[in-house]
Amino acid sequence: MSPSTHPTPPFAVLPSSTPTRPPPTNLVLFTTPLTLASLAPDCRTCAICHETFGEYRPNISFQTQTTIQEWAVRVEITASPDSSLHLCGHVFGKRCLENHLNSRQPWHNKCPMCRMVWFEYGSEGRKVAAPGAGTWVESEVVRESTTGGLDGADDGGLSNRGRLRRSAGFLQQVLEAFNMEEGSDEVKMSIEEVERALERLYSSLEGTGER
Repeated sequence: MSPSTHPTPPFAVLPSSTPTRPPPTNLVLFTTPLTLASLAPDCRTCAICHETFGEYRPNISFQTQTTIQEWAVRVEITASPDSSLHLCGHVFGKRCLENHLNSRQPWHNKCPMCRMVWFEYGSEGRKVAAPGAGTWVESEVVRESTTGGLDGADDGGLSNRGRLRRSAGFLQQVLEAFNMEEGSDEVKMSIEEVERALERLYSSLEGTGER
């Protein structure tokens, strides 16, 4: 896999007083951890904090190991109860990416580099991503609650009851679909396999008769 070679623009910081919008009910972000050897010499610093990447170390939690140098991860796919989307493929430090997603600021749903929208607030409809070329992925599970947007059926025809049931069980469905233990963030699949597993998951959700 070729490393990202996109230029690194300044990371825009918006005023903290800017009002935030309700995030999606549940979101799973699939990323590919990258070794230093797979990165070009000029792509070995985080685009957010500009610190040098460390070597990839599986099964390490930054929440308990706060002094460990963060490694590089490439964003691949986002999956929500309603849709999946193949992302821009930019590379960030794992800890910085987690902080970005959890910032709850108005731009936390966008790529800090190219501003691609990784997920919409209350987005509707299926978006099936094109196959990627990953060999190993991790998942970042963002557990957030929406505050509205469930009045009436959505544009795709999913009823309130169906939308709520789909959202409530989505994270558990993902854990089961990818044979993940709760609390784990490793998925031993290629991006192509992730795509196919998501297709099967969405097909099973659509076949529950909740439309």
